[in-house]
Amino acid sequence: MGGDQYRGYLALEAGSGATALGAEPAMTPAEARATIGEHAYGMDYEQSNQLDTESGIASSYKRAQANVHPDRNGGDRKAWDQVEKAAKVLGLL
Repeated sequence: MGGDQYRGYLALEAGSGATALGAEPAMTPAEARATIGEHAYGMDYEQSNQLDTESGIASSYKRAQANVHPDRNGGDRKAWDQVEKAAKVLGLL
């Protein structure tokens, strides 16, 4: 006995707990810019040149935050969490 019941864990590969729990796949920088653009400017974000510069991305992020804030959306955090994830991918956080 002496701990033999735990030996099976030695055979498991090391990995991220989030991946093991089925977390969403990683967001690419292009997807991150699109997420921020869509939440900042709506579906016409592709017509905006705001996502072409670092300062434009930063101001677009602030605008997206304002648009998706849970206080403005009945406490719904889904869009907020997506914008925050995009900001992390782009190095804004």
